[in-house]
Amino acid sequence: MQYQGGSRKEKQPEHDMNIEVVASEDAEISDVINDLLEPSTRTIALQKYISVGEQFYQRAYDLDAKVHKFEQNIHRPYFHVKSLDDNQLHNWPQYLDLVEVEGDFDWAVKLYEKCLISCAHYPEFWMHYVNYAESKGGREIATDALERATHIF
Repeated sequence: MQYQGGSRKEKQPEHDMNIEVVASEDAEISDVINDLLEPSTRTIALQKYISVGEQFYQRAYDLDAKVHKFEQNIHRPYFHVKSLDDNQLHNWPQYLDLVEVEGDFDWAVKLYEKCLISCAHYPEFWMHYVNYAESKGGREIATDALERATHIF
């Protein structure tokens, strides 16, 4: 690769040309990146790269649409001793199930913590959280949730 700065041309160091891409979880993406670095396959690789990006975008867009539906039904994101309405009580378990199916443990834990702010007086949410955390290997998180449930609420 050459850089044209002013009137002179400088050649980049040779080691920059031989970038080795570390294999990632998604082999298709690393193959596309390797192809982008090869001049003979650059056009095809660019099309693949754009295609993969569009797939990621579509998955994110679909997930956002699902999450948005649940987020709109959360009318009380704060703690109050007054009971929640039936719509919100049915919304939370469905929302939590969606996040559990997605498989992102950190996201699920954050959503459970958000849920427990407004649903602190409902033991079924605490137990569901504890069971989920323990089933995924989060024994400390489950123990902490049980302590909060029994000592605070």
